[in-house]
Amino acid sequence: MGWTVSHGAGCHSYASNEAFGRELSKVTTGQQWNTVAVLFDRRNGEPFPVTPADAAAMADVFEDVDPLVPEDWRPWCQRLAAAARRAHAARETWRWG
Repeated sequence: MGWTVSHGAGCHSYASNEAFGRELSKVTTGQQWNTVAVLFDRRNGEPFPVTPADAAAMADVFEDVDPLVPEDWRPWCQRLAAAARRAHAARETWRWG
């Protein structure tokens, strides 16, 4: 089981997403982490929406920290940034489910 993320991000297991969140928390500022933490604090697997404005802010964080995350996490970081950016550009809700 895992997250299916809209706008082309694809799927990632719950455990992998939680591990990615741990890696992000090591390289983000407090403000950056507060922006994206909602994506990694969910353990129940319930679908949830992200507003286009919040998606844009999250894309900014993913793009900023991409060079800082471990190499094996960079593709997921880049896919999340691109998908969040697409949701914002389309003025659509970015969905995690």
